[in-house]
Amino acid sequence: MTEEGEIVQIRLISGDELICTVVSHDDSAFMVHSMLHMIPYGELDIYEEMESYILRPYVTYTADLKQPISLNPISVVLVSSPSPSIRAQYLVSCSEIQKQLGFGDDGEKLEKEEESPVGNVISMTSRKQVLTED
Repeated sequence: MTEEGEIVQIRLISGDELICTVVSHDDSAFMVHSMLHMIPYGELDIYEEMESYILRPYVTYTADLKQPISLNPISVVLVSSPSPSIRAQYLVSCSEIQKQLGFGDDGEKLEKEEESPVGNVISMTSRKQVLTED
């Protein structure tokens, strides 16, 4: 079905659509990493040929996008291979998110001074990137 390291698109019974990299899978768990939620962007026009998406981490406040996550296989409706353009955008998005989390291209944590938050507010960088399928 799927191999380790393969990029897959998953639809859950909740209707959420995810794109992620397979770590392993069996009857009891579907282990993945770099799980991004594909969120439709804007109104869908039946006359347009493309649909737009925003890719966001499915686990909102993760410390490391490449940390394995276990999905209950009962919640998975389908698994498919994404198109080449979606796969390429996924890889770029994962790289950008990892950089924002403080990781280099090699996956090593970068050393930097932490800014202390003012009060109980933590600053989060907002970078919406629209994904369109050709």
